[in-house]
Amino acid sequence: MNILRTRLQFILCIFFILSLFTIKVVWATQHEKCCDASKANTPELSQLKEGEGATFEIKINRIDPKTGHIRIAIYNDPENWLKKPVYAAILSAEDTDEVEWTIHNIPPGSYALACFHDRDMSGDFYMGILGINRERYCFSHNVQAFFGPPHWDQTKFDVEDHMIKEFNIRLR
Repeated sequence: MNILRTRLQFILCIFFILSLFTIKVVWATQHEKCCDASKANTPELSQLKEGEGATFEIKINRIDPKTGHIRIAIYNDPENWLKKPVYAAILSAEDTDEVEWTIHNIPPGSYALACFHDRDMSGDFYMGILGINRERYCFSHNVQAFFGPPHWDQTKFDVEDHMIKEFNIRLR
């Protein structure tokens, strides 16, 4: 009876570890695409005149090690959350504790922000063998991710015309 119980506990433990790995791999697959600047589509930007819309002042701190890039992506649609950003940037993290990015003429609406520290400059969010993140990340509202990325509703914020939205986000 004890042998059967031990084997059952072992199987349950393996199943639990594999389920964590699966959840993290799904998150990595979604998140590695999130900050690809080549996928950013900014049609609204060209429709606004200079001085219209909102301004985002984004400051990301706690960069360690001081190498690689910080990839920032801004989304305006829950269907495209972590898939297709409307604005994106790749900033150098060389020899600095924090980076700043200011973007103007943002149309009113709901937005969410995601970024990660691309230490090896591969363009991908790197996860270890057990699904533990190897690169630091952050989301708007400094939302912490547990067993997958946060939902759109947890990270979204509303923007009005002529608003200046300041972000002070910590990498985790």
